[in-house]
Amino acid sequence: MDGRGAVTESSIDPEYRVIEFERSDEAAGFIAALARQLSSPQAARGPDSGGAVEVFSRSGPDHVEVFLSGSAFAAAQRAFSPIPDSRAVSRNEIPVDRTLIIDGMNPVAMGIDDVAPRLQPE
Repeated sequence: MDGRGAVTESSIDPEYRVIEFERSDEAAGFIAALARQLSSPQAARGPDSGGAVEVFSRSGPDHVEVFLSGSAFAAAQRAFSPIPDSRAVSRNEIPVDRTLIIDGMNPVAMGIDDVAPRLQPE
């Protein structure tokens, strides 16, 4: 992150975690809850990995993949227990047909109705 709070290449996490959801409403609920957590005053004071907060999604016919940057995954671990099973992927392994849901160092609180339309396959 530069001095103005903008995300720079050096602040992007090299490793992400991907969580697969069978239902889009479950993925929307998880992302909305995480967005509310990330935008809370408590999250601003909490420890994290120092990287950019990013959450991407990719919807298929029978599942939704949610990709969390290291900072987003750390926040999810602090906020939710247990966290759904995940696997590690590099940023380069995130599919190009992804949708950016949460971006930057100042995430905005969202509800399920805000997230759900972004999870629909195009």
